[in-house]
Amino acid sequence: MSDDAVYRSPADATSDQAEHDEGSTFPSGTALAALFVWFVLSRALANITARSPRMLEIATFAGVFGAVLAALALLGTLVRAAAASQGGARAIHAARALLAAPVALLVFAAMFGEPKMGLQWAGLVGAASTVVFSAVLGAARPGAFASARIAFALLLVGESIELAYAPAQAMLPPAGSGAVTMAWLGRAAELCTLLGAVAATVWAYRAGERAVGAKRTQLFLPFPVALAAMIVAIVVMVPAAAAAVLGRTTFGARFDLVTSGAESTVSRLALLAYAIAPTLLLGTAALSTASVGYDNGAGARRSLGWLMVLFAGFGVLRLAGPMDPIRLVMVALAMVLLERAGDREKLL
Repeated sequence: MSDDAVYRSPADATSDQAEHDEGSTFPSGTALAALFVWFVLSRALANITARSPRMLEIATFAGVFGAVLAALALLGTLVRAAAASQGGARAIHAARALLAAPVALLVFAAMFGEPKMGLQWAGLVGAASTVVFSAVLGAARPGAFASARIAFALLLVGESIELAYAPAQAMLPPAGSGAVTMAWLGRAAELCTLLGAVAATVWAYRAGERAVGAKRTQLFLPFPVALAAMIVAIVVMVPAAAAAVLGRTTFGARFDLVTSGAESTVSRLALLAYAIAPTLLLGTAALSTASVGYDNGAGARRSLGWLMVLFAGFGVLRLAGPMDPIRLVMVALAMVLLERAGDREKLL
C-alpha cells in the first residue's frame, strides 16, 4: 500500500464506520494507567515506597483499582466477542468467558484477604486457558503476519512456563532433578521473552507499514532508539550488582540464561542483553501508536497488550499465595488484547 493511499478524509472514514469502527479501549486503557503507577511505585521504586506510608497507600490503591478494571475489561471483551459471534464461535467465546471468570473472582477476593487455595488454582487454570486460546487463535488467524504467529507461539510457551513456575517450584524437590527441571524451565521462558520481544517489534512495524505506510511508521522509530540509548547508559553507569537487583525486583528477571546453581553474579554484558526485552516491548508500544486512527483500533490494542506483558513481569513475588491475582489478570488481558489486535488487522 502506498503512503498516499492510507490517508482518508473524515467523510470516507464515516462511510465505512460499521466495518472500520475502532471501538473503545475502556477500561483496558484506564487499567493500564493505574497499573503503571502501581508498577513504578511497587516495583521500580520499591525500596523508596516501602519507607513512605503515603506512597505505599497510592501503590496499593493503584494496583487494586487497575486489577479490578483489568478484570472487568477481560470479562467484558470475551462476553462481547461471544455476543457478536454465531454458532460454534459463540460457544467457544462463551466457554472462554466462563474459564476466565475465576481470574476476575480471584482479583475481587484478594481485596479482602488471601483468597482460598481452590480459587487460586481456578484463577491459574483460567489464566492459562486464556493464554492458550488467545495464542492459538492469534497464530492461526488467516493472513496474520509471520512475525505475529511467531510472537503468539513464543507467548504460548513462555507464559505457560511462567504461570506454572511458582506451583512447580513448590511441588518439585529443591535439589536434584527438581532443581534441574526448574533451571531448564527458567531458561526456556527467558529465551522466549528475548525472542518474543524481537518478534513483537517486527509485528508492530509490519502492521504499521501496511496500515499507514513506511514513512509514517518510521517517524515513530526515534523513540525506541532513544529509549535503548538511555537504558544502555543506565546499565553502564550503575554498578552491575545494583542493576541486577533492579532487574530482579522490577521485571522479575531470574537471569537463568547466564547463572546456574548458587551463582548469582550477573555480568554487565548479560545485563545489556537482558535489557533488550523491556526496550523492545516499549518500542513496540510506541510503534503501534503510529497507525492509531487508521487500523480499526489494532494498534491501540497491540500497544496496550505488550505493555501489559511488560508490567506483568516474570518470576515476580506473589502478593497473595502462589498465584498473584494482579499478574494473572494482566497476563490474561494482555493475551486477549493482542488477539483482538490481530482480528482487527484483518479488516485492513
